[in-house]
Amino acid sequence: MPERGTTPTDEAARYAADGFLGPCPLGLSADAVGEIRRHVATTLYNKPSSVYEESRGPVEPYSVAWYGCNRDRHLADAMLYRLATLPTVLDRVEALIGPDLLLWRSTLFVKGPGEAGTVLHQGHHYPGRFFRPSLSEPGGVTVWVALSHADVEHGCLQFVPGSHQRGYAPYRRVDETEGVFGRDYKMDIRPEEHDVVDVECRPGEAIFFPQSVIHGSRPNTSPDARWAIAYRFIPPAIRAYEGLTVCGQGLELSRWGCVLVRGRDAHGVNRLVEPAFDGA
Repeated sequence: MPERGTTPTDEAARYAADGFLGPCPLGLSADAVGEIRRHVATTLYNKPSSVYEESRGPVEPYSVAWYGCNRDRHLADAMLYRLATLPTVLDRVEALIGPDLLLWRSTLFVKGPGEAGTVLHQGHHYPGRFFRPSLSEPGGVTVWVALSHADVEHGCLQFVPGSHQRGYAPYRRVDETEGVFGRDYKMDIRPEEHDVVDVECRPGEAIFFPQSVIHGSRPNTSPDARWAIAYRFIPPAIRAYEGLTVCGQGLELSRWGCVLVRGRDAHGVNRLVEPAFDGA
């Protein structure tokens, strides 16, 4: 696990070997992180979104409406967009996948008191519950930012070091209560066969990882909710939602698009948008 305070150059080799990097401080004060968390809790989480009409339906965990409420809020919320584009975020992402960066997805995650852990899984191409691949190929980076304590008690993330170098595990069909994030399939991964490590974060720290690394999370045994947001970046050569008007979670994509957050797009294979912040 990298030590706090190392540089992006130092970290790239560790990321390549382990398949994750963190915890990494983002230079945010405790007051700044608290402001973001309160904003998410009171204004955004499970609230209707201007990005997806489906967010206005009944919100059940991992339903279409849940995803509509909690996905891609950076496209309409200035505070979440600023967090995604901090130099301490983009400098590391650039060191890992190159100078040209598209932000194609974000998701708010809240693990309530007593909530179960997330089964070990790999992101692969993010097919969603309708099994429509979101990405044309691997090669992106997820930046998971803790907005509250994310230690063992609060349900920290877990990783299998080096598992990104072994390819993808096969899928198998299961009951929706067993699948990751309410889906009716899971990857055929047996935790007892792997060396799983906990990666604990303080508020305002982040973990960087590719979709190919095996990861999950512990249950939240604390009396407090664990708050986080995950941002997903790709280089412009990777296609997001190619040929789709509705994503694998059932969200209509007319207001969605990738945001060029650094460098240039010399490929032109993705729909690019500029954020349209609510109230601007």
